[in-house]
Amino acid sequence: MDDPAAAPARLTIRARSGSIVVRTGPGPEIEVSGAKTRVEADGSTQIDGGSKSIEVVCPEGSDVILGTSSGRVTLKGPLGDVRITGSSGSIHVEAARSLDLRVRSGSVEIGAVAGACNVVAVSGRIEVGSAGSIDLAGVSGTIKAGAVGGGRVRTTSGRVTVGLDRAGDLDVHGVSSTVRITVPEGVAPELRFRTISGAVGKEVEQGHDCVISVRTVSGSIKVRRV
Repeated sequence: MDDPAAAPARLTIRARSGSIVVRTGPGPEIEVSGAKTRVEADGSTQIDGGSKSIEVVCPEGSDVILGTSSGRVTLKGPLGDVRITGSSGSIHVEAARSLDLRVRSGSVEIGAVAGACNVVAVSGRIEVGSAGSIDLAGVSGTIKAGAVGGGRVRTTSGRVTVGLDRAGDLDVHGVSSTVRITVPEGVAPELRFRTISGAVGKEVEQGHDCVISVRTVSGSIKVRRV
């Protein structure tokens, strides 16, 4: 039989404005300041903050659903599955099992995601330290992913930098974008590039370990070793 105590805590946080800080603690308790809380019949915790700043301490590995209109969001410590929606404001997530993040404007900084890291940011910088896979989309702003296992990137304008840490398929589509991709030693990718105007640099030996596909209208493309 499954041990109910082993199930991760589940938090839903809602706010209109004001900063939100969620950090993990060593124990099983959930502590909240600046917001009303209630525990639902399914055991999840609902946190309603209105326009005040919120601080939450939760167990490591907690699943978090967070929605806010504006304000800075900071998640510290290892969390489980994280979903964030917002209109404006900077967002920082230190560590999560998986992440789905959608924001209209503001910078996004992600530390480490063990599994899928999905980010949609209409305007603003997107930066991911490491992830099992990425699905990153933006209209304007820099997109940077440091060490990932593959995925895709969509943008209209701005610089795109992706570092593969293994053999994984990667698809990048930009309009007016400079694209830089690094590949680890021992990985020989198949390169598929298409651009109307812009320089193309292929500084890796090609093979069939994975497929790296890049399409741009204008802007240079370069793939090199780490």
